[in-house]
Amino acid sequence: MSFIVPMVVAGAALISQAPHSSFTVENLCSSVDSQTLELEPFHESIVYQYQTMLYQQSGVIQSDDENTVKHKVRDFINSNMPRLLCARINFYPTNSNLLKLAVARQSQPFLDDALRVWKVDLNQIDNVDGATVLDYIIRKKAEAGSNRVLNQVYDNYYARFRAAGALTADEVRAAH
Repeated sequence: MSFIVPMVVAGAALISQAPHSSFTVENLCSSVDSQTLELEPFHESIVYQYQTMLYQQSGVIQSDDENTVKHKVRDFINSNMPRLLCARINFYPTNSNLLKLAVARQSQPFLDDALRVWKVDLNQIDNVDGATVLDYIIRKKAEAGSNRVLNQVYDNYYARFRAAGALTADEVRAAH
């Protein structure tokens, strides 16, 4: 049995068509932040709670194959990224998108899913700061100053995101 539950986040509506859904963007952000394991996965590819939330919101069902799951989740994230905004403690700018939170918290599982599995659009520009996730990585590296460990982390992210097709906001604007 499926039902539709509108979710209001930052003035916009997300639609859930998943049964038993208790989805909120705040819960999704929290799950990416904490990298919480899923104890009762409904699909064989689920390991983390954020996957369960995204799969449910994407309309993934237990019988979906890997390709179908990838497409459904990618389509959901890409169409809803402007509303997948996180307001977490010590995360700036407040109400930035989920990818930026994953970078800030070094959420490797989510980043691996986003970059390698789902291959989401990395070039959406946040309204809150006018920046893409690549701009955010560049900013975080600059803020790291001479911290060798953080510089290595952000250099790695920069290389991974560039290889996956990420652009800066200026590059996105120039391409259009």
